[in-house]
Amino acid sequence: MNSTSLAEVDLLAEVTQLRTRNAELEAALAAAITARLETERSRADERVQHEAEVLAYADAFSRVNAEMARVLQVKDAFLTMISHELCTPLTVILGSSAGLIEEIYGPLSPQQRQPLKRIDAAARRLLAILNDILRRAEAPLLNGVGYGDRASPSARLWSLHRHAGDHRLRRDQQDSQDPSAGHERACYSSL
Repeated sequence: MNSTSLAEVDLLAEVTQLRTRNAELEAALAAAITARLETERSRADERVQHEAEVLAYADAFSRVNAEMARVLQVKDAFLTMISHELCTPLTVILGSSAGLIEEIYGPLSPQQRQPLKRIDAAARRLLAILNDILRRAEAPLLNGVGYGDRASPSARLWSLHRHAGDHRLRRDQQDSQDPSAGHERACYSSL
């Protein structure tokens, strides 16, 4: 073989090696690009899944908030109704019994006075229970927990009851040694 053909063979071998190396590099580059694309696709899928979970949580939170608002409205309506339906008759009972005990309508016999005092005491106990129920039911609203500046109708009603009861309590404490008398009248004195 002559020197040209050897040079050609060497050149051909070198070209073949370069082509092989080029093919290897192209394969490695294609594998790296494919791996990178799969990683990006996986991350995009994770983001989409995460966004779907966030939307599902937001939807569930919205439904829970709507249900809670509905329950609070029912509670407010119940408290308003119970306050009115119980305070109204208690007002009549306590007002009438006080008038009778103080003999505004005429003198009482001892036999009349005892049952009348029991009626008055029972009505006061019921009123204390009602005031306690209203205070406990509205305690989060009165303490500013959870509702911000939007007080419910029953919170406003209880606030009126409490304010009137506090005012009546101060007045009754000046007139009497019984400190609970004014508080028990909070419900009916504000109506």
